[in-house]
Amino acid sequence: MKKVIERLSRNLKAFENGGKLFENYLNTIKDVIRDKSILVIDGGKITKNCTTKMEGIASVRDGSTGEYRKGYHTLEISALPSERKLPIPVYTKVFTNEEEGFAS
Repeated sequence: MKKVIERLSRNLKAFENGGKLFENYLNTIKDVIRDKSILVIDGGKITKNCTTKMEGIASVRDGSTGEYRKGYHTLEISALPSERKLPIPVYTKVFTNEEEGFAS
């Protein structure tokens, strides 16, 4: 998580007020996520059956049918704080094995 936040922070510097955005992000989640919070990491896939061209689209296994279709992989991290009943989205990434530098 620390490395993800550092990378996101570096990318936010491209925005005019990137430092303030990162500071606001940390201030928002630091009061909610505690040492006892559970982090749920979920890998999934998004299939795009009707597309003809999309950047980096690749073959992924559709869990509903067991067939391979065009789509993307996803990685989501949510926090489950003990005092709240709903998960808090922390991180989401959509990626493809067609990306340069992809490592399985």
